[in-house]
Amino acid sequence: MLLSKRRNVGPPKLKHFIWRACHGMLAVKERFFYRHITNSQTCQLCGDNAETIVHSIFWCKYAREIWLRSDYRLMLDVSPSTCFAEILLWVTEKLSSSDLTTFMALAWLPGAVETKLTSRGLSRIR
Repeated sequence: MLLSKRRNVGPPKLKHFIWRACHGMLAVKERFFYRHITNSQTCQLCGDNAETIVHSIFWCKYAREIWLRSDYRLMLDVSPSTCFAEILLWVTEKLSSSDLTTFMALAWLPGAVETKLTSRGLSRIR
């Protein structure tokens, strides 16, 4: 992948998150449903769509609030949206290393917020 050619794209924790997202290994309800761990794929934060990796990072209405306040909002509107790896590859070709690090940190943020909410027994669904 193009990320391996770029040396300074963030700390190891961020690189590990990106690797897991690219390989479909994040803990999202779509995976849990597929493995018969849960009965529903519905996003536990917004309740609108299936909680896929792409949905939870970019399109969930709570994740979207983060992206709408960033410099990358217009870029995401025209990016391929089938899988995280495709989006990242597309973005990698368009951004400098420092902008790519910022983009990857913003991609990590929705999951970090969701983890904090759910670990405390909170949910934004009413």
